[in-house]
Amino acid sequence: MFARDAISSVERASGKILWARPNRTHSVVKVVAPSWLLAGELVTSAFAVLALAAWLLLLARMLGSLSSPVLDGPLHYANRTSVAAIVPMRNEAENVEGCILSLLEQKGVTKLVAIDDGSSDGTGELLARAAASDGRVEVLTVADVPIGWVGKTNACNLGSARAGDAEWLLFVDADTRLSAGALDRALAYAEERGLDALSLFGMVRCQNAWDRVAVPFYFGLLVALFPIAAVNDPRKTTGAFFVGSFILIRRLKYLEIGGHAAVAGDLVEDKALGRLAKEKGLKVALGFAPEAVSAVWAPGFKNGANALVRVLAPSMRGRIWVSAGYSFAMSVLFLMPFVSLLAGVLAGSSFLLLAAAATLAVELGFALVSAARIAPEVPSSFALGFVPASLVFVAVIWNSVITALRHRSVIWRGREYRI
Repeated sequence: MFARDAISSVERASGKILWARPNRTHSVVKVVAPSWLLAGELVTSAFAVLALAAWLLLLARMLGSLSSPVLDGPLHYANRTSVAAIVPMRNEAENVEGCILSLLEQKGVTKLVAIDDGSSDGTGELLARAAASDGRVEVLTVADVPIGWVGKTNACNLGSARAGDAEWLLFVDADTRLSAGALDRALAYAEERGLDALSLFGMVRCQNAWDRVAVPFYFGLLVALFPIAAVNDPRKTTGAFFVGSFILIRRLKYLEIGGHAAVAGDLVEDKALGRLAKEKGLKVALGFAPEAVSAVWAPGFKNGANALVRVLAPSMRGRIWVSAGYSFAMSVLFLMPFVSLLAGVLAGSSFLLLAAAATLAVELGFALVSAARIAPEVPSSFALGFVPASLVFVAVIWNSVITALRHRSVIWRGREYRI
């Protein structure tokens, strides 16, 4: 009884006594926690608080980005104008018909330039059939990509040269689908606000279980780390980006800033073009429009991971230490709840257990909101997969650092690009 009472009354590390037991003379031997263990608990507690605060901030920023869609009113564009739609395609046979029909149904599209970028899956034949059925469709075929260019930037550049005298250019990806009247509403929004360029991202169509778990979570992180309001703030000249699924830009302004030729070698051409447009003084806007636009993002686990490396690694080039610091911070953000949980159990710290539970609850809320807003067709239960999604994201971040540090190549769309 004495031993049980003595042990049950022992203060844990937070009380500077690690454990105790009775000896043969029935006196209690107390083992004091070493100072490094106490310091470790303090450091863990500090990081746990930082992680919780960071997730609360990210949740607030994501809600701000997703709560006010750009095309949120019944806008109708009364003035007729000409829009040339430009669609680069590489092995997109399954998307040709849906994309082309979606664009030709938009009232403002007077020309559609589809670029077959070295496809080998029948994309070219399907595009030729579309051109034969509608005179607005023109098909370009690309055999080789010039040195110093990325396949997509080359295709977009060639397509823009065939736009004629269209007032606006609309760049979309092959997996983009526009709802009826989406272009009318986008043009009305751009004209009413005197915009030179408008980019939209909307609902993400998820095609498999992993995408339903990870993609909404990742897109939520995107708009939390790079809020839409900051992109649209004309006082901030940096941090702007476009989303490749929908870029509407005045043709003369596009030519004025150099178009895709100015970002020829950039693997993340939509981000680069958006940054260039804002730096050159164009009035740009980015918006969330799930009712107007939908797209697919790199379907499947492997494609998704490669897409993240493609986005992250080029931005880390030439600033490895900054990138390593960022990667460490993101690792703390994602891993700290689990570290706190483990440390709380081992140290008997109710504070760490509470911090871990609170952070995981906020992160779950983040995942739930992301899924509901970005992929509303996905059951909310898939948001529970935020744990493996976050762990994969940490692994991809560090892989991107190594890729940039060692100047490795990135394989994208069947082509190899050296970082």
